[in-house]
Amino acid sequence: MNVTDTAGAADTMTVTGTSVADAITISATAVTLGTEVVNYSGVETIGVVALAGDDTFTLTGSAATTSYTLTGGVQTTADTVSVTADGSFSLTSNLLTVTATGFNSPFTLNTIETATLTGGTGRIPSR
Repeated sequence: MNVTDTAGAADTMTVTGTSVADAITISATAVTLGTEVVNYSGVETIGVVALAGDDTFTLTGSAATTSYTLTGGVQTTADTVSVTADGSFSLTSNLLTVTATGFNSPFTLNTIETATLTGGTGRIPSR
């Protein structure tokens, strides 16, 4: 499925999970839930609501003009957000900002209990 906004109005796209554990991937151009893919362009607000189950949100990027809200749900153990990037992370009680290539907007996190943030190998500057 493709969602494209060319009119410039404030558009919202919501992707809703299932009643079991979901693996959800969010990039700067698509939201993937299992084998379902929603490609997007020009959408100003994206909400992903996982519903029940121990859900995992894997973040691989974010679009510059889009705001993101990720919401977990009723779970057995925990809902998890996961990012691997060669950059830095800032995580407050409900806002995750990734400073790395491909990440251009922060993520608002609601009822997500665990964050797995993995930085790249980086390199030590020469002296």
